[in-house]
Amino acid sequence: MRTVEPHDRIADITAAAVRDLAHTQPWSEQFRRRALEFRALRRLHDLAGARRVLEIGCGNAFASALLSAGRELVVATDLPSADPATHSIGLGKARALLDGLRVERYGIAAASGERLPFREGAFDLVISLFVLEHVPDREAAVAEMHRVLDRGGLAVHAVPGRLWALDAPLRLSLYLGARLIAHLGGGRGPRWSEPGGAPTVGAPAAGAGLWRRFRAHYPRFPLPPPHGAYRSYLEEVGAYSRGRWRRLFERHGFEVLACRPIMVLPLCLMHMLLGEAGFRLYERLFGVDQWLADRRALAPLGRFLGVVARKAE
Repeated sequence: MRTVEPHDRIADITAAAVRDLAHTQPWSEQFRRRALEFRALRRLHDLAGARRVLEIGCGNAFASALLSAGRELVVATDLPSADPATHSIGLGKARALLDGLRVERYGIAAASGERLPFREGAFDLVISLFVLEHVPDREAAVAEMHRVLDRGGLAVHAVPGRLWALDAPLRLSLYLGARLIAHLGGGRGPRWSEPGGAPTVGAPAAGAGLWRRFRAHYPRFPLPPPHGAYRSYLEEVGAYSRGRWRRLFERHGFEVLACRPIMVLPLCLMHMLLGEAGFRLYERLFGVDQWLADRRALAPLGRFLGVVARKAE
């Protein structure tokens, strides 16, 4: 059964966050983009019955805010400190956002997805938005989700698809080209962050030349560094297939109810090429993108995927 969170609630929360809490965004347009991803993910399954919700890798906990209405408890977890190597921003922004939006009955806990400090069967729903690819031990994380879910509970996750990974060399080239043009022209460089946001690989010595710094950041150029916790970009491309994501959950006792595209149009490229105009264009085309995501024949073109898995009752 497919449902959609009432648009007015998502729009109201997003508008309030954009207006009053922009400082809690880890990057520009994060609220608006996460709202779109959340709407797309919610179309896969009815989540209304979940009373106790756990978000892993919460970042600023915007997904927890969107899920908070009518729940007994929403708990947002992430690593305790900001660290570019793990893509963690700490927990301060999560508390500021949830307090700023006046979310009630929430908790925040410092925790890794591989070791969740909760009792067995504590939650009805475990959710994450683009987190699993950053967890070094994904097998342990999915096993932990299964443990903390009650019987019949749902694991709902947005994850990258293979086509998004295949776009990464192009996104890296666009990013580096924009930085080079800005450098030659004395500008500040692109507003959007580095595609993948990968940490520096082997920091260069102080005072190193431009070429050495470049090679330290991108040792396998034109291939990009891996975006997530993978040994190489090519390993990551292989890991982002729908079959791999499905089997990850099935190995740990889940029944996979859905594993399919939630976005098909190239939002990242549109934003990089056209800036804010590209993002606004995607917002207008969001309904078209959802129609495309529903077409079975276009499943291999999914840039982002939604996984819904149920613990056996």
